[in-house]
Amino acid sequence: MSKANIQYSPVARSIPFDAINLAFTKSNVQEVFEEIRKNTVFTPVYYTTIANTTQNLDDTTLNFITGSALNYKLKLPNATTLFNGQNYIIVNASTAEINVVDYGDNLKFNLLANSVATIYLQNNSTSEGIWDGFVVSGFATGIVNYNLTSNVSFTSSSTTDTAITGFSLIPVAGQYAVWVHVDATITTNNRLLDIVIYKNTTSIENSRRTIQGTSSNFRALHSTMGIISFNGTDTINIMVRINSSSSYTIGQRSLLLIRLGPEV
Repeated sequence: MSKANIQYSPVARSIPFDAINLAFTKSNVQEVFEEIRKNTVFTPVYYTTIANTTQNLDDTTLNFITGSALNYKLKLPNATTLFNGQNYIIVNASTAEINVVDYGDNLKFNLLANSVATIYLQNNSTSEGIWDGFVVSGFATGIVNYNLTSNVSFTSSSTTDTAITGFSLIPVAGQYAVWVHVDATITTNNRLLDIVIYKNTTSIENSRRTIQGTSSNFRALHSTMGIISFNGTDTINIMVRINSSSSYTIGQRSLLLIRLGPEV
């Protein structure tokens, strides 16, 4: 089957599109349409976040989100009104996390500030649809991570969990791998020293680790780790305690968080 040739001549002018000086290099309809697709410029829509509100997306492909309000949701359209392969690009240029939900108000993912999501409709047989895609977080700064260090000595004799001073932070929302490493000195022989990660006022008990002093002024490296989700307002604290009358000192220390993905 022979390919249909195409000829064209301008019938109208449009600024700024005339300025791109696009010249078709192909001579058949299908290849010309492919050239047009490659040079398509999407018209963006801009939304400003409003606290505790839901914004319905229309059929515009490119969406920019600005503002600073919390608890803002973007709702995807009724999937049965779309074609399979419909895609959306959502640029969260706001200073807060936004929630993207399907037509049934089911959370699809959390989109961090300074992040971009590209999503595609895989199946439009139900109003909620089946969506797939990916998120690039922190496109201005790369992978979200925190590395908190200190060499200021912290000394206590508390037998209850006590926060190491100057050793807490509030990470942006997400699921994190957390590592803690401290230089610990136990004053009295045979005492047990615990270290544990706290989220707000709750201990992450599977992160609790214990060492035992085997001499007076016993010095050792103490560490723990965990996989923990934070919602953007949660505080991570590192707590220590001694099991009975004695004192201990925490010296050089580091706290490392690396974001693995969205909050779960």
